[in-house]
Amino acid sequence: MGRMSFDVLATFAEFEVDLLSLRTCEGMAVARANAGLKVTAPKLSQAQQAPLLKQLETGEHIIPELAELFSVQPRDRLPGHLARRGRARPARRGGPLR
Repeated sequence: MGRMSFDVLATFAEFEVDLLSLRTCEGMAVARANAGLKVTAPKLSQAQQAPLLKQLETGEHIIPELAELFSVQPRDRLPGHLARRGRARPARRGGPLR
């Protein structure tokens, strides 16, 4: 009897999680349609992104150095710019840490 009541409660909990997810998706869709879902603008303009990507591809600088040069946070902004361009993050320069 105890296992059956536990299974019933687990089923209701799973159903409630599904409803919450559905409501969240619907709310975001309504907000997008009403222009109420605010998305932060990229910190770097297209003109700033071109030299950044060029320096990264040539191996002249690594992400933390570029972040300092362009006055952005490396974890917050640069990987997003690279992902939108379809480029993967480069490996660290200098080989493995000792």
